[in-house]
Amino acid sequence: MSASTKRKSPLKTKPLRQAGESVSDRFFDVFFDYGAPWISVGSSGILLITFAVLMFWSDPATIQHTMFVFGIGAIAIALWKLRRFVSMARSLHLGAQGERAVADVLNDLAGSGYRAVHDLQFDNFNVDHVLVGPSGIYVIETKTRSKANVRRNTVRFDGARVQFNDGPWTDDHVRQTKRQAQAIEELLRRYMAKASNVRPVLLYPGWWVEGPDQKAAIWVTNHDRFAGFVRKERNRLTNVEVRQIFESLATHQRVHDT
Repeated sequence: MSASTKRKSPLKTKPLRQAGESVSDRFFDVFFDYGAPWISVGSSGILLITFAVLMFWSDPATIQHTMFVFGIGAIAIALWKLRRFVSMARSLHLGAQGERAVADVLNDLAGSGYRAVHDLQFDNFNVDHVLVGPSGIYVIETKTRSKANVRRNTVRFDGARVQFNDGPWTDDHVRQTKRQAQAIEELLRRYMAKASNVRPVLLYPGWWVEGPDQKAAIWVTNHDRFAGFVRKERNRLTNVEVRQIFESLATHQRVHDT
């Protein structure tokens, strides 16, 4: 192809990622790893059974029975394997819904001078959302879990661990959120030589959360209450600083995606 016929994108800069984009990418990985192969196996089983029925009038019964048995076996194995795919797909769909719900809350804060970067990519992980505004920098991890069929589903936070209803206490989500906040601090230092007022935030959309209030080092709450927490904070950053921080995060995103 000659240089005169080559075509290129009209966009000078790559668009920033959207909320839940990593979840969507993961869905396709799950489909091709766990769904498509076993759909093919199941389809092969259906074809074998179909051929067995069609051959009933012209081929020996032994061939027919063999094809029928192999067909039933292929379908049974495929259905058993596809159960995992369906479970993972439902979990990913729920996760994407939660991240979009949080993004809606962050977008509502735009009128108060806040800007959000979604699905910020690093080499081995991603940060769901980073909100930057007058009161500081909020590094947000969203955990969307299905609820039990009880009157009230509750997340309890004791300052270091969380508990779902009456289940075991765990600090996995808290430690993950703190690590991500630290990664954002280190990233901003590389771009700006200074990073402060970074707060880790762990959100459980749709759950009732009990525990320390917004004075805690890490906020653990639901997406509906988060905006109220932010609006109660005093201003710490100027408009110029907010813009510089947002542009640094956006630059990292675009560089990482190239």
